Amino acid sequence: MRWKTSCFWKDKTVFIIGGGSSLKGFDWSLLHAKHVIGCNDAYQLGDWVDICCFGDSKWYRSHRGKLEMFKGLTVTWRDEFEDEPDVMVLKGRPRELALEPDRIGWNTNTGALAINLAVKLGCTTIILLGFDMKLGNNGSSNWYKNLLDKPNEELFKKFHKGFECLKAEMKKKVPDVQVLNANPDSNLNSFPKITLEEALEQ
Repeated sequence: MRWKTSCFWKDKTVFIIGGGSSLKGFDWSLLHAKHVIGCNDAYQLGDWVDICCFGDSKWYRSHRGKLEMFKGLTVTWRDEFEDEPDVMVLKGRPRELALEPDRIGWNTNTGALAINLAVKLGCTTIILLGFDMKLGNNGSSNWYKNLLDKPNEELFKKFHKGFECLKAEMKKKVPDVQVLNANPDSNLNSFPKITLEEALEQ
């Protein structure tokens, strides 16, 4: 269904769970009392995940059945799912930070989409987890078993461009919002890096 956002997390800190393999073995209980947006498969971690954000149509079709059991919000920019009663659809813009209640920026990847969503919900501190932007040491692409399109180095290059566009847009439109990357070993350098311990203190 078509959706309009409101600032129900005004001035709050939110954790966004990406797909990077650095989260293998992560102690998810550390996030149970936090505001959490999960990208793609992260919705399966438990009811403590508040929002599932996705940008890929094939991914949704693969997960539709399981998502019916998800108690949080499911949000996307894909117009084709506006007739799905449990999917909140915002009008997508390819390269932009959208601030209007009914719009959102895509910027090439679900992680960037989730950041734009967090801004629209009123968050002032956004913590990124699993935004590795590279394959793991053993060539693994994700912390979960990915049976669909697996990331590769060329795709990461595309993602980097999207994040740089988003960074520039945020500097102009919401300079007081900080995005922090809680993986010091990440290849994503668009946002300041901090340790997990520092992130949990936010």
